[in-house]
Amino acid sequence: MNVINRKQLQSQAGSAAFGRGEGYFESGLVGSLRLHKDGVQAKVSGSYPYRVRLDWRNGFDYRCNCPMGVQGDCCKHCVAVGLAWLSRDAESDSTVDSEDERIRRWLESKKKKQLISMIMEASESDDQLFKRLSLMASASSLDLTALKQSISNTIETDYIDYYEMNSYVDELSSVTDLLESLLVDGHASEVQELSLHAVDCMAEAFENMDDSDGMAASEMECWQEIHFRACQAAPPATDAQREELANMLFEREVNAEWDEFYGSVETYADLLGEAGIAEFTLLVEQAWEKIPVLMPGKKEEYRHDRLKVTSMMESLAKLDGDVDAQIAIKARDLSLPYYFLQIAELLAKANRFDEALDWAEKGVAAFEREPDSRLEEYLAELYTQRKAFGKAVAIIWNVFERQPSVHSWGTLKLFSSKANEWGNKWRQQALDHIRHQISEDKKRGATRWYKPDHSLLVQIFLHENEVESAWLEANEGDCSADLWKRLGEKLGDSEPLQATFCWQRLVEPIINRKNNASYVEAVQMMLAIGAWMKRADKENAFEHWVQEVRMRHRPKRNLMKIMNEEKL
Repeated sequence: MNVINRKQLQSQAGSAAFGRGEGYFESGLVGSLRLHKDGVQAKVSGSYPYRVRLDWRNGFDYRCNCPMGVQGDCCKHCVAVGLAWLSRDAESDSTVDSEDERIRRWLESKKKKQLISMIMEASESDDQLFKRLSLMASASSLDLTALKQSISNTIETDYIDYYEMNSYVDELSSVTDLLESLLVDGHASEVQELSLHAVDCMAEAFENMDDSDGMAASEMECWQEIHFRACQAAPPATDAQREELANMLFEREVNAEWDEFYGSVETYADLLGEAGIAEFTLLVEQAWEKIPVLMPGKKEEYRHDRLKVTSMMESLAKLDGDVDAQIAIKARDLSLPYYFLQIAELLAKANRFDEALDWAEKGVAAFEREPDSRLEEYLAELYTQRKAFGKAVAIIWNVFERQPSVHSWGTLKLFSSKANEWGNKWRQQALDHIRHQISEDKKRGATRWYKPDHSLLVQIFLHENEVESAWLEANEGDCSADLWKRLGEKLGDSEPLQATFCWQRLVEPIINRKNNASYVEAVQMMLAIGAWMKRADKENAFEHWVQEVRMRHRPKRNLMKIMNEEKL
C-alpha cells in the first residue's frame, strides 16, 4: 500500500521545491527507478546526476546527495522521484512483488558458480563494488599486503568535486568498517599498521578533492581514533616499543600536512609511559633548539615546523602542569601582540594578575604602531578590575578612534559606563568622530570599491534601538541595502510610509539581478509594501507603482508569472 501522495510531497518540500521537482519529473529527468519493499531509489539528472532514496518503513524518509538534500531538506530531486513512483504505482498492479523480492528469488535459484560469475562480471563495470569485494576478500585471509593495496585502491582517486563527495565518502566508510571489524575480531596489531596506511593514503588524496564539508577529513579522524584504540588493545610491552611509538608519533605530527595526530603526546600519554614520554620530549627539545627566538617586530620566513614544535612543547608542559614552562615556550615568539595576550591570559588563569597586567602592558607598548584590539581590550579589562577607569577608557577610545564600528562603539560604551562617563562625554565624542570621518571620506570621493555614506551611524542607531535616529541618518546620507531592509522591518509597524520608502528603493536592484530567486524576493517585498501602503490608505499609489514596475519589466516573463500568481 502506498504511503505517500502528492499532497504529502508538497507539504514536505514546500511549494517552490515541489514546483521545480514536478518540472524535473515532467521533463523525464528521473532514471534508474528501482523499487524496494518499503521504498524506491532513482537517479535524477540535474547539474549533476543526483542519487535519491525514498523510504516509508517508518513514516516518510527521504535522502538526496544534492546540497539541499545533504542538509536534510526534501529537495526538488526527491519530489521528482516521488512523482515518478506515484506515476508508476498508478499503472502497476499493487499485488506485484517488489523488484528486490523478485531478484532475491531469482538469485536463490542460481548455483554458486553462476553467482560468482555474475558478481565478478558486475565488478568489472562497477568500480565501487570491486573495491568492496577487494576489501572483504583481503580481510578474510588477513593478507596485509593485499589489504593495504585494497585500502589504497579505495582511497586513491582522481579529482572529486563537491557534488561527488557523498559517493566517495561512502567508499571511505567501507575502510572504516573494515578496520573496526578487524579490531573487534582481535587483530589489533594489524589494525595499527593498516590504519596508519589509510591515513597516509588519505593525506595524499586530499589534494584531489573538494572536501569543503570535511566529510573525508572526518573519516581520516576515525582512522586515527581506531589506531589509538588498537594501541590500547595491543599496547607496547617494553620500553623499546614505547620509544618506537614515541618516534612514530613525533615524526607524523611534526611532518603532518593536515594536522594528523595533532596533540598526540597528550592522547597517547598512558601508552607511552615514562620511557615513551622521555623519548618524545628529547625529540621535541632537539627540534625546539633549532627554532629561533622572535622578539617584537622581528619576522621570519614561514617554516612549517614552528607551530607544530611549539604545540608539542606546550603539550608536554601541560602534562607537567608547569605554568612557567608554558610561558617560557610562548615567550619564544613575541612577534605578534596576540602572543602577549595569550601569556597574560595564561597568567590570569593561574591567579597571577600582576604578572598578567605587566605582560599586557608590555605588549601594548611594544606594538603601539601595530596594535591588536584584542590585547588592548584585555588590558582595559585588567585596569577596570583595579578600578583604574581612566586608563581603561583611554585605551578603548584609541581602539574606537582607530577603527569605528558597532563592536568598538559597544566596547567604548561598556567601559565608559563603568566610569559613569558614557552619556555625558564619550557618546557625543564618538558620534562627532564618526561624522568627521564621514566628512573626510566624502571629500576624498567615492572609489570603485567604496562609496561614503552614513551606514555606520544607521547601524549604530539600529543597534541602540533608536529607529527614528537611524531613519534620519539614512535619509541624510544613504546607507547599504541590507540596512535599508532592516530599517523597513523596524518601521513597518509604527511608520508604514517610511517603511515603504525604505523597501521601494530595493525592489529595482533586486529585480535587475535577473534570476528567479531574485524575482521571488522582489515580489515578496512588493507584497509587504502593499500591506504597509494599505494601512496608510495609499492603495491607489501602490497600484500605480506596481503598474510602473510591470511596464519597466514586462519582457521578464518569469517575473510577470510570479507577479500574476500573487495577483500583483
